[in-house]
Amino acid sequence: MEPAPLVWNIGSLAASSGPQAIQFTARPTLLALGGTVFTDNVALDFQDLNGCQHPTLHASAGTTITVVPPERGSEVARLLAEP
Repeated sequence: MEPAPLVWNIGSLAASSGPQAIQFTARPTLLALGGTVFTDNVALDFQDLNGCQHPTLHASAGTTITVVPPERGSEVARLLAEP
C-alpha cells in the first residue's frame, strides 16, 4: 500500500523572498533496522502573478536509520535489564 502524500499549500511568496525551506520531522516505524534507507521525494508546482504555470521542480533526499545502543547507566538500559 502506498502512503498518502503529505501536501502543503504554502500560499503566496513575494518574488524577492529568496530561498525558502519546508522542514518536517517524521517518526519511522519502530521495526526499521539500522541501515534502512527512507527516501523523501518532493515536487513543487507554481505559477507567477500573471497565471503562467512553470515546470514542476523535483527533488529527493535520503535518510538512513541509525541505531544507538543505550549508554551504561541510562534509564533505558536499567529498564531493559529488569526481569
